[in-house]
Amino acid sequence: MTAAIRRILSVDVVLALRAHCPPDHAPVPGLALDIGPTLGSCEVGEPGPDVVVGPVERLDRDPVSARDVLLAAEIVAPGWHYHQLFSRTKAYAAAGIPHYWVIDLTFAEGITISEYRLVRGDYEAVGSTRQMFETELPYPVTVDLPALTARHCRPQGAG
Repeated sequence: MTAAIRRILSVDVVLALRAHCPPDHAPVPGLALDIGPTLGSCEVGEPGPDVVVGPVERLDRDPVSARDVLLAAEIVAPGWHYHQLFSRTKAYAAAGIPHYWVIDLTFAEGITISEYRLVRGDYEAVGSTRQMFETELPYPVTVDLPALTARHCRPQGAG
């Protein structure tokens, strides 16, 4: 999986999020994120999420405050280590981001989305699927994971 494919998948997720996004919010790929005074600042490619949904009037700040983020989505590609994901998950929870998705590309069976919600300072798992992902929170979203798998996870050598 190349970095370019990961970026294209980020755009596909943004497009799925845009369909029913409230008009005062917008999904954006690859923003720098300020996760608070004790946790510091996240640069793109470091502990910043691959996709965030936040209020339009605050998305022009650099970095964007995590307190303004409604949803953070992280794309986990082959080569990631568990401790990277664990530390980011803890940082996003401590920063108060209410909704968190992990989009996992490491399974041979296809792209998986795991959905989490912030409850009393920690993320609780809502569900996980490789099929059609549907959620009502933070707003109605549908992501066609079989179609994304077919598009982005072709066997090596396939055209």
